[in-house]
Amino acid sequence: WPDLSGDWGQVAKWLGLSRIFPTLSAQTRYSHRVDAEGLYQQALSSRTTSTNWQPLLSLNGTMKSGLQTTLAAEYTSSLREDFRNAIGSVNAGSVDTRQSNMTVRCDFTKTLNPGSTFKFLGIFGTNLKSNMTLAWRSSFNKRKGGTSIPGQTRVGSATNNDRIDSSLSGTYSFSRQVNGTIGLGFNQYRDFTRAVYDISSSDQTTGKNLTQRSLRLEASAQLSF
Repeated sequence: WPDLSGDWGQVAKWLGLSRIFPTLSAQTRYSHRVDAEGLYQQALSSRTTSTNWQPLLSLNGTMKSGLQTTLAAEYTSSLREDFRNAIGSVNAGSVDTRQSNMTVRCDFTKTLNPGSTFKFLGIFGTNLKSNMTLAWRSSFNKRKGGTSIPGQTRVGSATNNDRIDSSLSGTYSFSRQVNGTIGLGFNQYRDFTRAVYDISSSDQTTGKNLTQRSLRLEASAQLSF
């Protein structure tokens, strides 16, 4: 199966966004693959089918204000059919393992040149003496999968979770040799195959999905010699 790809460079004009995005491009990539395993002139022992949209759609552009924007979505899926099972008969069906992965990403980047005015919350302002780069990056990831065995209703090795990552950072060039970065980030992870129970509750039959959240503050400096 041939790989397919598409690139469009006049998306802003087609969407009527030329006044906002002087430059805006779009890309998409698709691939489909089937891999079979087995001995020569004998029944297949396994077959793997994979489909990739990397990206499903990606938009990259720069606004008139100089804000660089990226919005991208990716999707991959795979199915592995194993025709060898515990019974040892290829006619008994296949053990199927399915996996899917979807990611949506959004990035905004703005570079301020010397002489620009930087304001924080509209209160504190200063004229920059060097370059400053501001970035906001966010992503959402969803994963699902599992293995089904003939004659069993339960899905083994089940995977069903999602993750959110978001970070805001600023990098300032104090000089050609010294750069400083400070950032704030948020992360959330949810696992729908695991549950958390309240030991103080009398009802121990139902629980909440496992959810983990974190907030981080980062600061770093880079020295060049």
